[in-house]
Amino acid sequence: MRFKFVRAAAVLGGLGILAAGLAGCSAAENGSTAEVKSLTLWEAQSTPSAMKSVLEGFKKSTGISVNVVTIPDSFEQNLQTKWAAGQRPDILFYQPAPSSLANLNAKKNLQDLGDMKFVQQTKFGLADAGTMDGVHYTATYDFPSVFGIYYNKKVFSDNNIAIPKTVADLDSAAATLKAKGVVPFGVTGGDNWSTQIPFMEASTDLVHAGDVKKINNGSEKFTDAKWIDAFSVAPGWVSKGWVNPDYKSAQYAAMPAQLQAGSVAMYPMASWMAGTFTDTSDIGFFPWPSTSEAVQYQSGNVASVQLPKTGDSAREAASRKFVDYITVGQGYKTLNAALGSPSIMKGVPDPEKVNPLLKEAASLFAGGKSLPSLDTQLAYGPSNRADLSLALVTGSLTAQEFASQYQDAFDKLRKLQG
Repeated sequence: MRFKFVRAAAVLGGLGILAAGLAGCSAAENGSTAEVKSLTLWEAQSTPSAMKSVLEGFKKSTGISVNVVTIPDSFEQNLQTKWAAGQRPDILFYQPAPSSLANLNAKKNLQDLGDMKFVQQTKFGLADAGTMDGVHYTATYDFPSVFGIYYNKKVFSDNNIAIPKTVADLDSAAATLKAKGVVPFGVTGGDNWSTQIPFMEASTDLVHAGDVKKINNGSEKFTDAKWIDAFSVAPGWVSKGWVNPDYKSAQYAAMPAQLQAGSVAMYPMASWMAGTFTDTSDIGFFPWPSTSEAVQYQSGNVASVQLPKTGDSAREAASRKFVDYITVGQGYKTLNAALGSPSIMKGVPDPEKVNPLLKEAASLFAGGKSLPSLDTQLAYGPSNRADLSLALVTGSLTAQEFASQYQDAFDKLRKLQG
């Protein structure tokens, strides 16, 4: 997701998932979905506008309209508030990470999609994104998001800057740009979720080394020095004057235009942003500089769909029709062509025009050094992490304080879930 990531709740087992799955199948088979005229979908503000044509196509194909509820930022936090109050949509675009699914109490609240066609049709192992204990709670309908840094090629060329290969190179490039009067890094504190990206990316070597597993089992903590170093990256940029002056209020949506104009040279973000550029001729994308040369990826809420259990078998069956439409049906082809994404479905070729930035990201993903992101691997995550990361970047929290609060929340969630 877009990158907006994950949170927590107790995970309870049960055989109800199987029963719900079978009920959904039987409802679809006996045609009872004919009584369903509309479904409700929850999405984030970052859901691509191309989704509108998919929903229109689904209505034309099935006669079922989809009423969209856009959850305002902070997406995860606001969604979980509605979820905790017992509200449920028929269709949900949400993070497929284990901690995100745990927040929804997936075993109790989400349909098992394991018998659906996309499981066999999805390439690159992406059908397994969003599984827990072998159960498929998520269908992926777009290429996974790859984390890296967008940059203005002309700005780099004009200032004789090569693509940074190490963190020292990145710092040197920033210092050079600052001296030339160019803002090195864009920071968009007006959208708090986006402030998580720098420390996520700065943790690449730790993720590669398996430190996330140590966090999960308690043998390592976020308060350890190596994690503090990762958390300190963006605050360090701020203290050195390497960010836009309005970094506390700047909006994510405004950053593509600033990158294209060259007023900002670099912006750490994931490939979900590729489609927001009106002109990509001077925009490039490179991985976060790391010793391991690894690149993190994940399927987020702009590429993943889950189906809540609503207790209405007809509506649940109708929502499964939507999953078929957006994964192995015409809806996938429509969205894939509109986004210019490399195809993730067997038998579906890449669209005629693939977004060049997505092509760069796809080559990184397929380059042999890609690995599931920090959030994809974390067992638990605090629901207010976006707020914590904003406080970190703006100086309300030190890196040590941020790490302590993050670890405290993680430990409470681990205890809650046994």
